[in-house]
Amino acid sequence: MRFAASNRVLNRAQRVVVVAALGAGMLAVSGCTYTNPQATTEISTVADGVNASLGRLDLRNLLVISAGKDQEGRLIGAVANGSDQEIQLTITGAAGSRTQFSIPSHGSYTLDKSTEAAILSRVSEMPGSLEPLKFSQNGQTGPQSADLSVPVFDGTLPEYAAYVPSGATSSSSSTSTSTSTSTSTSSRTSADTASEAATSGATSGATSSGLASPQSGDEASSLATSSSR
Repeated sequence: MRFAASNRVLNRAQRVVVVAALGAGMLAVSGCTYTNPQATTEISTVADGVNASLGRLDLRNLLVISAGKDQEGRLIGAVANGSDQEIQLTITGAAGSRTQFSIPSHGSYTLDKSTEAAILSRVSEMPGSLEPLKFSQNGQTGPQSADLSVPVFDGTLPEYAAYVPSGATSSSSSTSTSTSTSTSTSSRTSADTASEAATSGATSGATSSGLASPQSGDEASSLATSSSR
């Protein structure tokens, strides 16, 4: 009886130790999770453009597509309006370049091929840089304007090639056009000079050989009478 009782006490003590050990392990695991969140619980936005909020407007993945510095730039991205009224958004860039559009109440406006192009007449930064732009809205709540640095891309990436403004020009094409025009004008001038010289020589030769140029009727009659005599 004494031996059985001691065994029961020992078994009970062992169970207490095991439970305590399990509890400490769970606490350690939960503490680690608490101080170091799992990576799968962190959600990040994957995009090339910039995101911002302006009053009741949410600006998403905004970027500028341009052929280069001092060229036109097209703004692409999306804007959502969470207010009860239509809001007009104005974007101002370098040298007073500006574009604007309206976002319906509780609606969105996507700057892509389905909408009218939002074109800035001039971009001050090269592709790969950040273009300083001012965004202004006429909503009644929240900030009325904000200065944002928006990434500039060119048509190197296939997904952006179709958004390069059609009015974009390059210095090489301009030089080529100028050279072509100059050469063409020079060629026409030389050809005209040669033609005039040839005409003058032919007329002079015809006159000296007796094949005179067309004359008046009286002169022709006089020559005919003199010949018959």
